Amino acid sequence: MDMLAALKAFEPYRGLLTKKGCLLYKSGTLTGVKTRAGYIEGSCGGPHYFVIFLNNSGEDIERVMENIKKGIGCCK
Repeated sequence: MDMLAALKAFEPYRGLLTKKGCLLYKSGTLTGVKTRAGYIEGSCGGPHYFVIFLNNSGEDIERVMENIKKGIGCCK
């Protein structure tokens, strides 16, 4: 099952996930890999689904999430 299908199936239970502002998500790590998948809820409808895999990247996943929230523009 791909991650988007899993998020769609889990949507009714998204309140069980970690909540940080308008984000509801599950995170994970493997050696060299950072992941986050979940939902963005905001004033412009949704939830909006997201899945992020950073493989051997020096990127900060928090910074990536902030840019996604800015791009959607409805998460205050």
